[in-house]
Amino acid sequence: MGRTVPTVRQSMEALSAKLQKMAQIMNSGDSELLTSVLVKGRRHAHEVSYSDIEVGYGFLISIIIELEREIRELKAEKPHE
Repeated sequence: MGRTVPTVRQSMEALSAKLQKMAQIMNSGDSELLTSVLVKGRRHAHEVSYSDIEVGYGFLISIIIELEREIRELKAEKPHE
């Protein structure tokens, strides 16, 4: 028998596809930013699956984690004033 419930990865891809429709009507700069954010959201699909939290929340938390990582890296590169 096949799966009746989509996997977390499948659910994330479905959410991402819906958001890509939004990107189609955005200006090119915002569309590029959204695409970058969507990549960040998919990065922790395995952890979201393991945690058993709702996919949308996991997607957002994944984005926040990746943005925090980027902020910390930028702060580490910048000399303290």
